Amino acid sequence: FGIIGMCGIHKKTSPCRFRITDVTVDADIFSLEIEAAVAVGYLRPGDILVLDNAALHTGKDNSVIEDWLWEDHNVFVLFLPARTPEWNPIEL
Repeated sequence: FGIIGMCGIHKKTSPCRFRITDVTVDADIFSLEIEAAVAVGYLRPGDILVLDNAALHTGKDNSVIEDWLWEDHNVFVLFLPARTPEWNPIEL
């Protein structure tokens, strides 16, 4: 099983969006979830999507997600620097 989730701060959307799958979350599932988040309005123009450097965030065709989100949806993607445990507690 795998879980993919997002947290946000917006008065018009739920603070958390997640999905539990019966497969391992990979780059393909991640990109589908980003597309779904845009389609339902969870990711909105002016939002900032903060990602660590996990392979599923940039693997396969996901290298174009940053440009697609910015150019087509005005969502800015911010990648955390490598090895920043003070910003990404999962690295501790």
